Amino acid sequence: MNLRKRIAVLCLVLMVALSTFGVNDIVMATDDSSIFIEKDKEWKYLDNGIDLGTTWREVDFDDSTWKVGKAPLGYGDDFSETDPTLPLATKVSFGDKAEEKYMTTYLRGIAEIDQIEKYSAVEVYIHVDDSAVVYVNGIEAFRRGIDETEKVVYSTTGKFKPKEEILTIPISAFKKGQNSVAVEVHQDGGDSSDLWFEMSMKGVQADKTILEKDAEWLYLDNGKDLGKDWTVEGYDESSWKTGKSPFGYGDDFSETDPTLPLATQVGYGTDAENKHMTTYFRKTIDVGVISGYSALETYIHVDDGAVVYVNGKELFRKGIDENVAVEYGTKAKFKPKEETLKIPVSALKDGKNTIAVEVHQDGGDSSDLWFEMSIKALSGASASEKEIVVPDPNAVKGEVQKVTVTFLGDTTSAKGFTWYTTLASANSDVQVVEQTSGQPDFQKALKFKGDYTVSTHAPNFPLEVVHKANVTGLKASTTYAYRVGDESLNLWSDIGTFETAASTGSFTFIDIADTQAKSEDESILSGETIKKAFETVKDAKFIAINGDIVDTGLNEVQWDNIFKYTKDSFMNTTILPVAGNHEEQKNSFIEHFNVPSPIGASTETGAYYSVDYAGTHFIILNTNEDSKEFADLTPSQVDWLKLDAKAAKAAGAKWIILIMHKGPYTTSNHASDDDIMDENGVRTLIAPLLAELDVDFVLQGHDHIYARTLPIADGKAVTSTVSKRSLNGKTIDYYNQPDGTIYMIPATAGPKVYYKNKELDSTYYDLFALADENHAATYGPDASDSSRPVRGQIQNFVGITVDADQLTAVVYEIDQSKNEGKPYIVDQFGISKASVTSQTTYTVVPGDALWKIAKRYGTTVEALFKANMDRVKNPNLIQVGQSLVLPN
Repeated sequence: MNLRKRIAVLCLVLMVALSTFGVNDIVMATDDSSIFIEKDKEWKYLDNGIDLGTTWREVDFDDSTWKVGKAPLGYGDDFSETDPTLPLATKVSFGDKAEEKYMTTYLRGIAEIDQIEKYSAVEVYIHVDDSAVVYVNGIEAFRRGIDETEKVVYSTTGKFKPKEEILTIPISAFKKGQNSVAVEVHQDGGDSSDLWFEMSMKGVQADKTILEKDAEWLYLDNGKDLGKDWTVEGYDESSWKTGKSPFGYGDDFSETDPTLPLATQVGYGTDAENKHMTTYFRKTIDVGVISGYSALETYIHVDDGAVVYVNGKELFRKGIDENVAVEYGTKAKFKPKEETLKIPVSALKDGKNTIAVEVHQDGGDSSDLWFEMSIKALSGASASEKEIVVPDPNAVKGEVQKVTVTFLGDTTSAKGFTWYTTLASANSDVQVVEQTSGQPDFQKALKFKGDYTVSTHAPNFPLEVVHKANVTGLKASTTYAYRVGDESLNLWSDIGTFETAASTGSFTFIDIADTQAKSEDESILSGETIKKAFETVKDAKFIAINGDIVDTGLNEVQWDNIFKYTKDSFMNTTILPVAGNHEEQKNSFIEHFNVPSPIGASTETGAYYSVDYAGTHFIILNTNEDSKEFADLTPSQVDWLKLDAKAAKAAGAKWIILIMHKGPYTTSNHASDDDIMDENGVRTLIAPLLAELDVDFVLQGHDHIYARTLPIADGKAVTSTVSKRSLNGKTIDYYNQPDGTIYMIPATAGPKVYYKNKELDSTYYDLFALADENHAATYGPDASDSSRPVRGQIQNFVGITVDADQLTAVVYEIDQSKNEGKPYIVDQFGISKASVTSQTTYTVVPGDALWKIAKRYGTTVEALFKANMDRVKNPNLIQVGQSLVLPN
């Protein structure tokens, strides 16, 4: 007997033997333990047209008299309709009448799962014509072609139009060992021409955590340069310290997860201004058998940067360019701070692996360090992206939160809106009505529709929907009431107000910088500063924020807090926002503000754009765009800046005000940063360009101190005549038609402040009209960081008025220990574009005399009296409130 005949006889004997046993004797197992049911395995089946009711689904049902056949099973088709190479294996009966075929055919089998803990789900392939219901251990697992609400009986008809599908069902539907699988295949009618059934099941491996976030590591923090050998397996690490992750210094809690405390504080040396540049970490992990997983999900949170090695080979780096040869003193800056990435499973070997990490700082004066890392081996199911459904029927309705109104389009007739909801809301509705003395009647409102996206920048927090809308066709110089939300859910925000711009005329706005609120208390402080600013500058039309609104852009809790405690202010004004370096993480700025952006410009790290308001052109730069050519700006942004400023001038803009976070002329720590001072720095390349483009005034942030310059062009202070006038009972200097740009940094509206920079050459300060030490310095160093003044003591804001040929800035300060925390003026200055021959006036205040006024303004009593002979008859007698002309 040849081999083929022997196999055939053996199979026949086996089939006969199996026909005498029940279903529990047909075990559908393979050499691959993850495959529970093969496509071509044998099933027990009943095709005699008997209605079995429901008992046949049970685990212990006696199916010993049923037939046995290999899949695919069916009739009417010799080959699969979806795979023409696959023949029918077992032909089942449909009865004696072709027009009254059996409506249901029953099948039963076993799925053997030995190591159920290895799996997170079961992947099922099913090809059925016309429909089927599948049961696992007596409980329905899924159905195809029959409505979910329909009670299934023998005569139930069904039609599964796709015919085949791959789906997953929870591993919880199964148990360890043998599992009963029962299937009833239904036809769409007694005259159905064909039947087909095949099905397979395989386990989807569960994810496997191989490096915990809070794992213990060995580390070296003594400032020694280890070279390269320290990354390899077998390196002598016996003298290293041991600690749990997260590691670091300078922050008590994670910047991206405020609930996660620092676990191990590492050393940085004895000099806070010259800290160790590199700290080393090593960890040996036993991953067991890693094959079969689809990818390694690696999470890293590092401040400032890191290089990661596995078994002596570099795996990846963050914050250091790929083409840089890494040494102990290499600087690093990983702007996102944290990232979750997928790397190939082949990066690790089965068994033990050594992970080595070197964490680098961006400089010896870096304020903090943070390192934590985890690795998870992913199954095929979890490696793929999960679909997010909006609206999610299971999501709570929630509230409308984080509402902002911004400039988008013509400032006389349009506004942009942004707000957040839960996943329950898929409609972006804005209702606007003219403000009256009574309650707004939104039945008469103008209605606008916007769009939504799911927030992408805060993966550590519950998913939210970001809504944006643009309102147009409004009246100029008009106050409107509004609400935003989802009309279909009757989900609305509180009522807010805004005012459209006039086409011309004077206006006032508030300027602040660096609220940078890290905690809820600091958000409360920032909210109080902003509230006091609007109470003080009562006629402010909008507020400009020069960047760093929160401390960590990825931390949505910080956004929640700042918008919670500024809600009354922000919902009743328009915001002119600027992206700071603390909002440079992916989409963290643009998701919170609906602002314009040039076509093709990236908004991942922020946005650059421009706005025209009553004859003044505002240019907003994004200093988070790195490039070799311009440090903090890309060449495309610089090209846009040139075209935009020139177009504004050609269109008749009277003033050009530019706002940027990282400015060229500040007086604290960042004034000596490389991206400011180097050959491609902002001070070197951008500042001269701004003077060339006739930019009048630059508002800056980033450096947490108050200062303002003289007019500057080509890196030098330029001479300008000054007119002295009276404002708020004090003298104010107006620079007359300056042939240069004036720069101002308004200090901080939040808690964090810096000392004046002591490293800069004294000639640098000759460029400044005012460059005092930070007023918070008088209160001593901060308890948590002696390199900075005490936090939360001093806040500042500025009221800026543009009136035809004159710009006036009044700088206010809040000292929590003075004046009951009420704002008071610490500086005021102005820029005048009026002809120097025009009259400058002064208002007489109590205690004045002509000789005092003459001395104050650098003139003589005779010249002052001569200029006012039409209104002053006696040089020894002037009246309080009287307006005097100051001779030029």
